[in-house]
Amino acid sequence: MIHGRYYGLVIADSLRNIALSMITFFVPLYLIEKGYSIFCVAVYYLCFYITCIVAHYFLLKIINHIGVKRGLVISYFAEICFYVILSNYEKISALAGGIKFLAILFVPAVIAIVTYWTAHHIYFFIASHSHNEGKKLGFLYSIPNALGIFTPFLGGFLITFFGFKATFLVSIILLSIASFVLFLSRNISADVDCKFNKILDFKSDKKNWIFFIDGANYFSSGLIWPIYMFVMSINFLSIGFIYIFCNIGYSVSCLVAGKISDKTGVRRIGRIGAIGHAATLILRAFTRSVFGMSTVLAFGGIFAAFMQISLDSGFYKHSHANIGNAMMNREFYMHLGRITMVLFFLFFLLIFETRTALMIILVIAGVLTFVLNYFIKKDKAIIE
Repeated sequence: MIHGRYYGLVIADSLRNIALSMITFFVPLYLIEKGYSIFCVAVYYLCFYITCIVAHYFLLKIINHIGVKRGLVISYFAEICFYVILSNYEKISALAGGIKFLAILFVPAVIAIVTYWTAHHIYFFIASHSHNEGKKLGFLYSIPNALGIFTPFLGGFLITFFGFKATFLVSIILLSIASFVLFLSRNISADVDCKFNKILDFKSDKKNWIFFIDGANYFSSGLIWPIYMFVMSINFLSIGFIYIFCNIGYSVSCLVAGKISDKTGVRRIGRIGAIGHAATLILRAFTRSVFGMSTVLAFGGIFAAFMQISLDSGFYKHSHANIGNAMMNREFYMHLGRITMVLFFLFFLLIFETRTALMIILVIAGVLTFVLNYFIKKDKAIIE
């Protein structure tokens, strides 16, 4: 498993996950409630994803100089700034205006996400010594998620009865505690090289398509789905309740999938996960009730765990020799998948009503995930 000297990072990661799972899915809904159109919110995320591609390249070089722990600390403080800005929307927007508020919010958002994932990837590569990447990933993905099973519901509860500011405050406190835990952990030196001309890696096109579809999947599940529930008049408390079942399925399946992938390889469970998750994405577009959404999302969590553990364990297992280029290749194509889906969504918003546009994106994401099954079957770069 993960060496004991890295437990501080795991604990901090768990606290971060608890803090963010409480509020992350509600952030775009908060912006919509404040008067931003769904089209405007989508444009914000489009700019965010484009900037992240460039920022990853430069942040990788910065992490080499400051180390993994300091990189994670910076990401946590940037997250705190992000939620402080959100909680002061009225004051900032009154002084700067609505569009400038988004521009101000944009800066810590990019720093937080890019710095976190760059440092996170490096720390997992360095912290893992054996070839049991699947088991380790199952542990790293399952434990933080298990600890945060009920936090989306808690977030929905706090928003409903105390408002967004109270929820932001709780997340800020948890992130502050996580930052303190990081200070107590040891730093991890990083020496990761990345060559710009090797990022695209056209020779491994099937692997690139896997990352592209995975990014499209993340966008649809993480942004489109919460907005769809909101548009369908599902209240915040019910949205949080629905995510409980997804978290339970995901946490249990991560541990199971991790162990299976080390024994039998990742190809089979990856294909099962892709087919199952594809079906749940398409079904989401046609669910209307809280019960239906909870059921579909529970199965979505189970299959998403199988799919994600297989893809990520394969990525980590086959990328030790070329960490920097592998990381940038993955992030580039995942963000490209997100960007493509946002552009499709913006186009559909121009010609269809909002609910129809959301449904179409969920169906497209489902179809792409079915196609992912083919690339998992054929790829030899990260799948075995």
